[in-house]
Amino acid sequence: MNNDEIVNNFDIDPFVMAISDPAAYDAAFPGLTDSMIYHADANADGVANNFDIGPFVERVSALCCSELYPCVAGSCGPLAAQSAPQTPMTPADTAEILASGVSVAWRVPLEHAIAELAANSSRSESAYWSEVLREIDLRR
Repeated sequence: MNNDEIVNNFDIDPFVMAISDPAAYDAAFPGLTDSMIYHADANADGVANNFDIGPFVERVSALCCSELYPCVAGSCGPLAAQSAPQTPMTPADTAEILASGVSVAWRVPLEHAIAELAANSSRSESAYWSEVLREIDLRR
């Protein structure tokens, strides 16, 4: 997301920027407009939006699965070959990754995106994302 060719916590702010304010992303990373959708669309549905948060966190953490996104053979590409089956990420794990990587400037847009995701998800997904929000709040 920040065009350094490494997927890590430094990609969280650009990701939040891409899903909450695409114009800000375009201004901050000129010339990457076409790749914004490619990189931010972590769930591969053709749109960069709040539903990409979970898969993006997994990408940043180099995990292939979570409570919401179970491991599927081959779903992680080269990551699947690198690791044995892992324990799925918990809401606390997701919150830790997001809270440790997002800057103060992008914390509120991230929290709004997660709240919107919780409000527009299935019951189990809503509970998961509500718990992520609670965990992020505990880390303040």
